[in-house]
Amino acid sequence: MKRILSLLGLVLLWPALLAAQDLVRPAGAAHALGQKTSLTVPASSYLSVYVDLRSNTQQARFAVTGSSGNIDLMLKRGVPHRGSSVQALLVESAFSATTAAGDEVLLAQRGGTPTLTAGRWWLAVLNLSASPQTIDLQFAEAQAGAAYALGAGQSGTWYQPEKNYQGIFLEMIGGGSALAVWFTYQPDGRQAFFTAVGSVDGDRIVFPALTKTRGGRFGAAFDPAAVVREDWGSLVFAFESCGVGYASYLPNAAAAAQGWAAEQLNAQRLTSVAGIACPGGPPAGKYLHGGISGAWYDPARDGEGWLVEVLGANLGLVYWFSYTPSGEQAWFGGVAPIVDGSILVDAALRPTGGRFGPDYDPAQVTLEPWGAFRITIADCQHALVRAEAVAPFGSFANGRVQRLTSLAGSNPCAFTVGTRQIAASASAAAAAAVDGDVNDPNTALAANNDFAQAQALANPAVVPGYATQAPTGQTGDRFASAADPFDVYRVTIGAGQAVKLAIAEHSSARDFDLYLYAVGNTANPLAASEGTGPLEQIVVAASGDYYVVVRAFAGSGNYVLTVDSGGTAQAAVPGALSSFDKVVGDELVVVWRDPGVGKEGADRGSAKSRGSLLGFEWLAGAIGRPVLYALGPEALQKSGADAAGDAGLRLYQDPELLRAYQRVRVVKTLRARADVRSVDLNARGESHAAPNDPGYPFQWHYPKIQLPQALDLQPNANGVRVAVIDSGVAPHPELGAGVRYDLGFDFVADPTGARDGDGIDADADDPGDRKAGNRSTFHGTHVAGTIAALSNNAVGLAGIAPGAQIVPIRGIGSDGIAAYDALQTLLYLAGLPNDSGRTSPTAQAAVVNLSLGFRQPECPGPIADAFAAARARGVIPIASAGNDNNANFAWPAGCPGVVSVSATDVIDQRAPYSSFGPNVDVAAPGGDVSVDRNADGYADGVLSTTFNDSVAPRAADYQFKNGTSMAAPHVAGVAALMKAAHPGLTPEQFDQALMSGALTVDLAGNGASVRDDLFGYGLIDAVKAVTEARRLAGGAATPGVLVAQPTALELGSTANQAQFDLVNAGQGAIGAVQASANQPWVSLVPPAGGGAGRWTVNVNRSGLVPAQYRAEIVLNSVSGGSARVQLGMRVGEVAAGGGKLGRIYALLIDAATGMPIDQADAETAGNYAFVFANRLPGTYLLAAGSDLDNDGYICDAGESCGIYPSFALPGAIVLGASDLALEPFGLVADSPGVLSGAAAAHAGKHAPKLLPAPVGGWRRPHRAHIR
Repeated sequence: MKRILSLLGLVLLWPALLAAQDLVRPAGAAHALGQKTSLTVPASSYLSVYVDLRSNTQQARFAVTGSSGNIDLMLKRGVPHRGSSVQALLVESAFSATTAAGDEVLLAQRGGTPTLTAGRWWLAVLNLSASPQTIDLQFAEAQAGAAYALGAGQSGTWYQPEKNYQGIFLEMIGGGSALAVWFTYQPDGRQAFFTAVGSVDGDRIVFPALTKTRGGRFGAAFDPAAVVREDWGSLVFAFESCGVGYASYLPNAAAAAQGWAAEQLNAQRLTSVAGIACPGGPPAGKYLHGGISGAWYDPARDGEGWLVEVLGANLGLVYWFSYTPSGEQAWFGGVAPIVDGSILVDAALRPTGGRFGPDYDPAQVTLEPWGAFRITIADCQHALVRAEAVAPFGSFANGRVQRLTSLAGSNPCAFTVGTRQIAASASAAAAAAVDGDVNDPNTALAANNDFAQAQALANPAVVPGYATQAPTGQTGDRFASAADPFDVYRVTIGAGQAVKLAIAEHSSARDFDLYLYAVGNTANPLAASEGTGPLEQIVVAASGDYYVVVRAFAGSGNYVLTVDSGGTAQAAVPGALSSFDKVVGDELVVVWRDPGVGKEGADRGSAKSRGSLLGFEWLAGAIGRPVLYALGPEALQKSGADAAGDAGLRLYQDPELLRAYQRVRVVKTLRARADVRSVDLNARGESHAAPNDPGYPFQWHYPKIQLPQALDLQPNANGVRVAVIDSGVAPHPELGAGVRYDLGFDFVADPTGARDGDGIDADADDPGDRKAGNRSTFHGTHVAGTIAALSNNAVGLAGIAPGAQIVPIRGIGSDGIAAYDALQTLLYLAGLPNDSGRTSPTAQAAVVNLSLGFRQPECPGPIADAFAAARARGVIPIASAGNDNNANFAWPAGCPGVVSVSATDVIDQRAPYSSFGPNVDVAAPGGDVSVDRNADGYADGVLSTTFNDSVAPRAADYQFKNGTSMAAPHVAGVAALMKAAHPGLTPEQFDQALMSGALTVDLAGNGASVRDDLFGYGLIDAVKAVTEARRLAGGAATPGVLVAQPTALELGSTANQAQFDLVNAGQGAIGAVQASANQPWVSLVPPAGGGAGRWTVNVNRSGLVPAQYRAEIVLNSVSGGSARVQLGMRVGEVAAGGGKLGRIYALLIDAATGMPIDQADAETAGNYAFVFANRLPGTYLLAAGSDLDNDGYICDAGESCGIYPSFALPGAIVLGASDLALEPFGLVADSPGVLSGAAAAHAGKHAPKLLPAPVGGWRRPHRAHIR
């Protein structure tokens, strides 16, 4: 046995010197006296030495020779003596031998009292004389039979009951080796843990070097290079039996210097690992999960890990060894259920406050709630981890966890035994295509770099693509060493159609441009869009065959190219530029930032000097206001170096166009500078009208409820308060000051679910849910935007009730809403006593929207009472019916006095997810993002306000969503307009008007006042509602109001005629009506009298090229009212089958963690088939998408994406005892919202993740055939 010598420090005993030395014992069953160990014991002092006894030691003999007398021997187990007197040492000791003269012998026997047991024993050698003595100390032990034989069954958790809340994880890992993790506390009470690998030596395990770490950081901030590893002493773990052992720790000098003392745990087994048995112990249970016991870690995060012990068929023990955000050691976990392949630690504890050493007191330990984490075993070697913890730890997810150790003796990992498979398929719309040369090398290559290689497209088309101005330099990329600056497409386009290019995650460093060339004449483009914003757009003037060119001006990334149906007003394009713009010579207008901002130039004092540094001639203006410059030859020459384009494709050959392009390049370059606030060419003054709110053209759901005409009657809802009981409302610019945070409250009581660091408080902001990840839903913010987004402010989108005030009442946290929290929100709304302590009437709301639901068979009594009290205060309660596609009862929609709202789609049918049944009162648009039935190029969702918190700080954004959650705020917004028109409107009057048919359009055809289970009393109609409110108010007669029914007509590819009814929804006359269409292929036949009645629409396809077409019919009354009808048709048939989107990766996602657990991929036109084999029973989610930029993530902005069963309702896949074949689901070419996000939000990054996803999105698991 190796000899170990450690100096522990000084303890005075007249004075006393304390030292420690391991005595050497010869090998063999019976030990004779060992070699002499010489000790010099100071006068009136004692030395401490230790010996580790085996489990079969019957007698230990300690003999002193060479003394002059007054040497005493005292023996104790576990830790060194600490006394400062002979009497105190005797009290500590289990055995002693004391004489006044001569040598000394101490015998300790197993049969004695106390019993001699295995483990570490400490011998105090006392010199009671007045002079130092040098003596020889010999040790021998007598053994009987064989020592306890260690085996695999020693694995488990060990602790000393009297020293609870600390212990040792022991893993027998085979080959005579073991892994130990001692989880404990520092001497000052902070958490600590040691790790060590040791060797089996008979009945004990010797760990010669314990390692203590520091410097790591929890979560994404973890840097393995910052982890410092320190040797912290040694450990010997001796065993008496399967369930009794002694763990003896000896600090080294570094540890002792920081207050660490020798310590021994008289350990008992706390847990046994399933599937492993001790010799002579109970038989091992063979559980499917037993093979996952062991240590798990992420190689890229070396220095932290997870210890997993399977305790039974459905029970496990997991502890996570990591660090605090400030770099101190931390450990947390507990016993948790095993559900299928996941261990769900939903109430992890983090003990603190213990003090390491002999004086450890468990009463000092505080068990702090840490949060929740889940470990999902993907296969025998890989796992996924997701955490949601309290501050300061926060959220974290890791999909790269691997097995570090397997326990010896455990049953083999059985995750491929008796498992099943999931088969799935997905398809894209026929219009979908993909760029032929994307950065993903696994997608088939079809180069489209010039006119000769032009890629043919159908019309309409939605084309995700990738371009790069320079080689990426990334190993594994298709364009690692070669650029891909041009993508060229060939397509037949009709007059009035728009070609749009949306740049994913746009910035000044990622800038793409769009060009249109006539087939047969490629010397110069016919049109160009060369701006600096996220959207480029060209409206085609004449029908024909064209080349569409996408050019990477700067940077690399994804894009979405669309050829849409046109026929409607195009939204404004931010940062627009074109070489075809009409401008005044070579002049440009610059607004500089304040002096000192930026780095370019030496003299910032004048506009002249700044311009001269750039080769500009100053014409007018000064710093602090716009400055007019003329571009000199030098500036134009610098900017035009590549104006002709890259080799293989010349952009311009005409000298005038080439000069114009040089001007454009100057502007693009200046816009990227830090010292320039804005710069534009000096235009000739022509402008193009665009909708005031750029997102309004995509809010198809407003014309559906006749909102434009209603706003003519009641232009705002100024001062009307609408309470939104939801996830809170984030301060979005489009909500402005209309959110009354001073009147709201946060009732999410669970601090973990609240995600704002505490329980209930007066802050009703929405911190986001980040359920699995990358991006929160901001559900309440979306609802609030539909109700009251600012309108006619030339940005963003529009709300139903401009000027309404939103009272945010937060009840929904990251894990949903508790019934008690819901009750508190309603008590607060009703002005009744509640947990906030507020019952003031200042928060009085006229309307409340509840886009939430509980699947319970009845409305709880306290909830019903709260609604009754709210109605008594005049509040009109509106609630979503639910997204379960059934007629089951749910509350609050089913509670008495609550208006329940079902959802319709773009063609006025019940949305496929919408609940129905006897409690439905009214219907409103809720959308369906899985389709694009109105052929506007965007998913048919409800567009409203949200935030993107995948970036820091979070950024205001806009998204299409669907659900009855989106339908309910349409009704709430209309109710707010009614309250504005009639402030005295009561809930009872609203109910009576609804039941009479005065507020709705009858969709079922069963009569205006007859309720049905799909739509209630019909589709909410804002014009009828405002008219009824004015009538109830006794005000002036409503003027004539034109309303078209329906507001959208789709003729497909064969029908040539359609009809709509024009009705007077007001009380005054409408008189004669003037009608016009914005496309020459549309003609109108009015009814007799030329006003109200049935109008006929005819279309003429003669001479139109195959494409999708759209038109708008405008009807104006001489009395001032107007109505609009959207018309769509197609020339030519749509190709059969689905579109081609290149390589599609399907990820099977663990529902517990939201992380990918398996992957399949396919590349076929039309339908993509995927099979996930060898899967455990359990609950999964399924997402599929492309990875055009080859960053390892699917469904990024500008990439194709699909979710099973649809974007409308992402649903769980429950795999049982049989194989599962799923229904086909759809793939969306525009990973939803990139193009619409560029048009409506004018935002930078716009990459929604509709499933719970980890930070950064869904990463493709590493597979050899992928990378």
